[in-house]
Amino acid sequence: MTKDNFNNVFIDLEKQIEEQMKLVIGSFQNMPENELLLQPNTNAWSISQCIQHLNSYGEYYLPLLEVEKNKRGKSAPTANYSTSWIGDYFVKMIDYKQSSKKLKSINRHLPNSRTSPHTIISTHLTQQETLLTYVREFHNMDLSKRTIPTSLSSLIKLNIIDTLRFLITHTSRHINQASKICSAN
Repeated sequence: MTKDNFNNVFIDLEKQIEEQMKLVIGSFQNMPENELLLQPNTNAWSISQCIQHLNSYGEYYLPLLEVEKNKRGKSAPTANYSTSWIGDYFVKMIDYKQSSKKLKSINRHLPNSRTSPHTIISTHLTQQETLLTYVREFHNMDLSKRTIPTSLSSLIKLNIIDTLRFLITHTSRHINQASKICSAN
């Protein structure tokens, strides 16, 4: 990956997070609680459940990203860094624009809390702000030879860029799902 491509990846990741946050703020933040809890059918998640699912990913990945960020300090940006085949696979699999395949969530990420929908949304926005900060900081660090275990299995590890790409693409998938619920109401 050239330096320009590396920069473009991070600029694109930042834009995606900012767009996702604007959509959540504009569409869901002030929505009545009963609409956030409304499930389109018995097999579908509500808006609140979609966001809660995303929050469970934030709870898993953000602390791991923070550890990696703190290990790096103020190191020079990576000169030659690339995505991996497994990272590309995970991103492609979760990207709703590339795959319309319905995916099952692992149990640890199933929404199951009785937390207020507005608290869930507030938590999500806080997590997204943290993620945006991390993306900006990682952009200026050496990311070589660092991996983060996936929540699927600690044996499957993604490099930092792939982890960020996966998280942001996964968020897009479920924000899109929640938006469809919103427009159906």
